[in-house]
Amino acid sequence: MKIIKPVISSLIISAMVYGLFLYAGPVNNDNKPPVTQASVPILMPNAATVAVTTDDTVTVTTSVTAAVSTTVPVTTTPEQTTAVTTTTAETTVTEPVTEEPPVQGVISGEMLRDIEFTEYPLPDNPDYRGFKSYEPYDLITAQSVQLCLQYQALTDSNGFRLLDGRYLVAVGTFCNAPCGTYIDLILENGVLIPCIVGDIKADVHTDETNTFTVASMCASEFIVDDAISPAAWYGDVSMVYEEWNSKIHSVRVYHKNYY
Repeated sequence: MKIIKPVISSLIISAMVYGLFLYAGPVNNDNKPPVTQASVPILMPNAATVAVTTDDTVTVTTSVTAAVSTTVPVTTTPEQTTAVTTTTAETTVTEPVTEEPPVQGVISGEMLRDIEFTEYPLPDNPDYRGFKSYEPYDLITAQSVQLCLQYQALTDSNGFRLLDGRYLVAVGTFCNAPCGTYIDLILENGVLIPCIVGDIKADVHTDETNTFTVASMCASEFIVDDAISPAAWYGDVSMVYEEWNSKIHSVRVYHKNYY
């Protein structure tokens, strides 16, 4: 009898546990907290596709087509907080700087800065018409400052002999400018031609003012390579560049010499 009572008690307890199991039923995973929709404002700079993931299984994708503030639906639960961060990169575009090509034949040079000069106006002469002659550089052969300057000079595409970016010219003694002196020929139209004295006109060949060559009424002779220079074809250097077709008004003589 003592043995039967414990067995009966065990059976009663088992029956009660089984009944509770039947009453409660299986565990329902659907009883998780409901999923709700939340809105997160973002700002996208360009048309793009934005994908926002809040857990391992759910991805929400939307399309943004303008740089405006919009709302992207994000799947979340009451216990979750989702932060969306976007970064807009700013790009600075620098326009390439295009330098102006150098003018062939200086048509408006600039005076030398911080160097003293003396300006000699050309004397009046009714026969002077602005003619500018040329001198072939290979005629300078004697050992002299003139020849040394030619050793240093270059020839441009129009046959002009250049030194330190300036035209080599011959002038009369009226302006007191020995060979190698930096000068500017200032034309009546305002054009300034930067030069260096490359040769001196002999007084015997010039007028009483030692300015104009008697044979040609020229106040300046440009030293050129006459094999390629248009000056040799025209006979007048003034015809090579339109801006040079003007009388010389004055000669500016700087207190500066190449040597």
